Amino acid sequence: WPGTANYLTGPKSYINYEDYVSRPTTAAGPGKSFPMPDRTPLDEHGFSNDLAIKLTDKLTLNAIVAYRKSVVPFSVTAEESPASISDQMWRLAHNQMTEEIRISGGNPNGIDWTAGYYHYDADGMSEGRIQLPGGFLLGGGGLNLEFLLHDPVQTKSDSVFAHAAFRPTDKLTITTGLRQTQDSKAFTFNRLSLDGTPHPVLGALTTATR
Repeated sequence: WPGTANYLTGPKSYINYEDYVSRPTTAAGPGKSFPMPDRTPLDEHGFSNDLAIKLTDKLTLNAIVAYRKSVVPFSVTAEESPASISDQMWRLAHNQMTEEIRISGGNPNGIDWTAGYYHYDADGMSEGRIQLPGGFLLGGGGLNLEFLLHDPVQTKSDSVFAHAAFRPTDKLTITTGLRQTQDSKAFTFNRLSLDGTPHPVLGALTTATR
């Protein structure tokens, strides 16, 4: 690796030389160092509720809603050393809401059935900073590639479903079901320079949606 440092540890060692400081390299020489998180704190919370209404002795309506939000920052260092061969700093954020309405009925000695509608709506953000100074060569040098990520993700799913269980005899149950689902997912790439403008090398990916 760069210089003569090998950053070797013992065969049964659980330690490394990583100091969680990224040291960029530019065409003009060393860039400005920046710290990276050495922990992965997860902030997650949400709620759910199931409202059940008994319409008749044999008919029940359920309305279920749930929400969840999570944010987690973390870093990835490829070589676990101060050499900054490949440093990645990430922040993942996710929000989702689900809703379900279903109605159930039937007779335990005849046919039990359920029909309903399900909706899923989520949005997320994958953002971070990638630093590839090109240290894959002995003594460093090479790519000198550094860029920001800012990739929003939107996911939706809608479905209707029906389920029925027939009991022609006490020892035989025939189960049938039907579900129709429509899914959509959009991932938008953004590869930016540190000033927020499209990256000169990876800028073609900016606002590209898949």
